[in-house]
Amino acid sequence: MINKNLIPDLSYSTSYKDEAFYLWYRSSRPSITELQRTLPLDERGRKPHVSILTNWKNVSNWDAWADGLDAKVSDQLDMTVVEERIQMYKKHAEMGQQMSDKGMEYLNTKGIESDSSAIRAIVEGIGLEGKNRGMAEALTKVFAFSESALDAEIKKLLTSKNGEDGIIDLEPSDIVEEPNG
Repeated sequence: MINKNLIPDLSYSTSYKDEAFYLWYRSSRPSITELQRTLPLDERGRKPHVSILTNWKNVSNWDAWADGLDAKVSDQLDMTVVEERIQMYKKHAEMGQQMSDKGMEYLNTKGIESDSSAIRAIVEGIGLEGKNRGMAEALTKVFAFSESALDAEIKKLLTSKNGEDGIIDLEPSDIVEEPNG
């Protein structure tokens, strides 16, 4: 009969195993030997052998886990860039509105015969505002779509009203090049 008190408890807590994974991931996936060198001691003052860490890596599929985290990071970065772009369009729209407001203020004060730059500011401001406000709203709408809704919208845009797919087949001989002039 084996005395269980003589067999050391080699198990490690789940939180320690997770700590090992996150250290490995944050360190850009170093070798297991390197991870073992940098891994702190567990709550009982122990550090697992390289073979135990290798087993954890294989059993818990650390590579797939890390790939999933990388995908989430990439998605988050994409959304951050999109949000920055939306904010830029909104800012440009506000600038356009301010330009047209300044132009109108000038015309109201000085009269329509006084300066063409005020009229130009109004026209350009309205154009800038309209273009950028529309882009901000369009990007917000597109990124709110689910994948299936986005697919349906693309299909709708590519399909004509009479049910045809809207694809135009051209042969190279059908293309007429205009001379540069």
